[in-house]
Amino acid sequence: RGGQTAFTVEKLLWTKNDNTYLCLVENPVRGAQIDGMGMVDQISDAAAETLELRFAQPVKELWNERTYESYGSGTTFKVTWNPHEAAFLRVDWDDES
Repeated sequence: RGGQTAFTVEKLLWTKNDNTYLCLVENPVRGAQIDGMGMVDQISDAAAETLELRFAQPVKELWNERTYESYGSGTTFKVTWNPHEAAFLRVDWDDES
């Protein structure tokens, strides 16, 4: 986010049936209070944001499972998402590296 690590974006990675999935979910920090829910910090009010995703291992193809958009191949990707919804991506790893 804005060139900084997005600490409030939770990254969930799992594999099922030879497919690897990455889910990005906004998970804001809430300050605990004895007499209430507490305040939430760092919630984006943007309808859409662009995140830069960096992978240590080359990706053959990165797919948005919700829109069927392909982001291509490489190790760095710019992904636009609505921070009020989950981003659901499929990672096809480059087996040759």
